[in-house]
Amino acid sequence: VPEVKPPPPVPDGPPLPASWALHPIAGGSQVAVVEGPGVVLAVTLMCRQGMPVAALALRTPPPEGPMVLSLAGRAGRAAAPLTPGGGPVWLADLRNPALARLLAGDEPGLELRINDGLQGRLSLDGSSRAVRDALGGCLPF
Repeated sequence: VPEVKPPPPVPDGPPLPASWALHPIAGGSQVAVVEGPGVVLAVTLMCRQGMPVAALALRTPPPEGPMVLSLAGRAGRAAAPLTPGGGPVWLADLRNPALARLLAGDEPGLELRINDGLQGRLSLDGSSRAVRDALGGCLPF
């Protein structure tokens, strides 16, 4: 599986939140969004067709072949395959309870890797409530 290396920083566009933020969407639901590290522009958590997902918007096109998202912190490590979500967006299934627990955890951040390529630290500032609010309709906590 090819390693994904981080690109240089991209200064254009509006700044993304350094801490998790909730945004309302159609139907009364919410999504949780945070700025991502490395090639990951942003991470968005939502219920999609009744399934909890993480949508990763990438700054650069990924390499050919399978992609795997890995998160690690003091509470453990978890991984999920990434599938194309359209354009620069890739989706991870969050029905794996270890992934959801890590994202809603109480530590400052998680190590985020794509195909074993370290992208940096994903902030967990404000994630506990944001993750539970965004995924509460499709994932029991």
